[in-house]
Amino acid sequence: MRIRPLLNSILGKLAAPWVQLYRNVRQGPARLPEELVEQGPRIQASAQYGGMGERELELRMEQIVGDRILSSRHSVHEPAKQLAAFNHFEQRRFLESGQALAERDVELAYQFFHFGIPSLRMIDEEQWDGWLGHLCTCYDRVGVTGAVEAMQQMESYLQKVLGGARSVRLNDVDRLIESLLVGFGGRTLKVESAAEPYTDTETVYLPDLTEICGTREENFDLLKATAAHLWAQTRYGTYRAPAGAFSGYSDRARARRYFHALEMLRLDARIRHDMPGIGRILKRHNPPDAWKGLPDEWTAAIEEISDSQAAVEDSLRLLETLYPTAVTLPEVSYQGVLRPELAADILVKRADEERHQLGRALLDMKQELSPFQSENEQSKRFTVRKETDQVADEFAFSLEFGNEAVTPPADVQQLLESIIQDLGEIPDEYLEPADAGAYAPAAEEQEDIQPAAGDAHYVYPEWDHSRQKYRTDWCQLYERPITGSSEQFALDTLDRYRRLLAGLRRTFEALRDEEKRVRRELHGDEVDLDSFINAYSDYVDGSELDERLFTRRKKLDRDIAVMFLIDMSGSTSGWINDLVREALVLLCGALEALGDRYAIYGFSGRTHRNCELYPIKGLDEPYGGDVRRRISGITPRDYTRMGVMIRHLTKLLKDTEARTRLLITLSDGKPDDQDGYRGTYGIEDTRQALNEARHLGIHPYCITIDKEGMGYLPHMYGASNFAVVSHIEKLPTKVSDIYRRITL
Repeated sequence: MRIRPLLNSILGKLAAPWVQLYRNVRQGPARLPEELVEQGPRIQASAQYGGMGERELELRMEQIVGDRILSSRHSVHEPAKQLAAFNHFEQRRFLESGQALAERDVELAYQFFHFGIPSLRMIDEEQWDGWLGHLCTCYDRVGVTGAVEAMQQMESYLQKVLGGARSVRLNDVDRLIESLLVGFGGRTLKVESAAEPYTDTETVYLPDLTEICGTREENFDLLKATAAHLWAQTRYGTYRAPAGAFSGYSDRARARRYFHALEMLRLDARIRHDMPGIGRILKRHNPPDAWKGLPDEWTAAIEEISDSQAAVEDSLRLLETLYPTAVTLPEVSYQGVLRPELAADILVKRADEERHQLGRALLDMKQELSPFQSENEQSKRFTVRKETDQVADEFAFSLEFGNEAVTPPADVQQLLESIIQDLGEIPDEYLEPADAGAYAPAAEEQEDIQPAAGDAHYVYPEWDHSRQKYRTDWCQLYERPITGSSEQFALDTLDRYRRLLAGLRRTFEALRDEEKRVRRELHGDEVDLDSFINAYSDYVDGSELDERLFTRRKKLDRDIAVMFLIDMSGSTSGWINDLVREALVLLCGALEALGDRYAIYGFSGRTHRNCELYPIKGLDEPYGGDVRRRISGITPRDYTRMGVMIRHLTKLLKDTEARTRLLITLSDGKPDDQDGYRGTYGIEDTRQALNEARHLGIHPYCITIDKEGMGYLPHMYGASNFAVVSHIEKLPTKVSDIYRRITL
């Protein structure tokens, strides 16, 4: 009698691990906390840290490849043993990848299990899908043999695509570089990629890959130094040199090369004076010893131009002295190239635009400063006075009206500084206010964009926070069609993410069929305990009883209309544009299962006279090939003027019958346009437009990939009405997840 319980106990303990293993394989891996799933920390593996053990991994691999491949000589025991050294997150990623490859070819999955495990150590999660795509491409071209060869040559793939561990990709740091340039001051500059570093005074172009130095930190420092040098060209007047500055030299290439060297040395001295930290990086890449051994003329010129107060005119003057000498100049890694021909057109156009903008702004200021316009007041003029104690600093100035100093609004101050950057001063003719009857100058009226046939045209006001009033009839909005020649991008996305989309659809279908518990009903499925207790208290007190003592399940009636506003500004170029389009394709696929009414609009534009809205899907338009083609045709365009777009979609939503109306903006950064719609001005106008939407019962929300968004989004949207997607590669899934949460 005593032996049987003992045997049962022993057998139970022996069998417990195998029972648990069977349950694990049948049920799948345990769900990890979301923070582990998101971050995927590289903890030491094994079951005690949440990972799967060797035997469980082996069983899972055998299920994937099947009996057709496995034999006494072909097993997955060794790869399972190796995979057990990884954490649960990486084990699951690897097994899911093997499953995906098995759908193409079981032999391909078997070889991946044997040769692909080292890729877990060398390839990060953000590059993992690209790596699998590379293997599939090799398989499609050469078969399993080609894919196996690619697995064995993984390092060459990394070197080609990623540039190795020491390299820095511009796509990874472009937003950080843009923030750095904003911190330097001056005109806001965009950052884009090009084969060689240069600037056209509006955009800083940097190489896609920087890998000259021995470490990633050193290469990032070099990239920052290059960006700072190009910023200095726009800030300190390199492109103020006359367009024909080199036409008088027989060898124009030599003259330009010498001028570029002189400007580099001048700007280095200015940067070292104003920003010593960046100056030290410049000195490492351009040490003074590199310029020794040049002729005496060059030695004297270098000493003179290295004065922190030197100007571009000094470089042009010294060029005349140095041109006759024939020397080989040192190569400096951050110098880049000069493109004065590209900058010339931008400078001319910007000068004309900024002169008109300043004239209108000064007219507003004059009307506020002298509202009664007496004869004496009318004779007052605006002047700019240099600060006597900072004569060397061309940006140290004050604005005066008559004999009194006035403080210009922030946007006017930025406009004045931008003019000084280009011209070196504020010409007297720029300080003439526009005529009151010519608020929109004739020259600008001639440049107005006229709507093409079929383009809808709207006019909206814009909020000027500095004057606390609207600019009436200020923004010209054109609703323009967006065309895509093919829906192939959308179809490729659906194929690439078919398993993910299936999961999203199931989640949304469950949301569609969700029921809520309605309390205090006369009839129902269950007793409402709270109501019953209250009724009993009434019974004891002798009060009248409430007969609503039940709860029942009621299917949620989703009466929702949502509009998505998609940022199509130039800063979304490259991989960000691809991810935005992928997110929209997946979102549409999931929303079709939910049944909510939704619309999608893209937006961009250039100045308040050409705000462009692109309908991608109408609120009641069915999702199909036309919509997929429009999504595929989304391309980066110009700027991000958000206020007018929010006002237009608010108007459309206001006229829509729905219990819940949402306006969700998907953007990569803060409001921005070239006519002063940036900084505080753009943020405050957008905030005002959002307040107008809330007043009409519309709920605005923002999804952004701007890591600096915490600095301005709470002010614009409120503390809980935005989300910053820190992992841009997860944008397609995050957009769907955020939409699901905010519509619960």
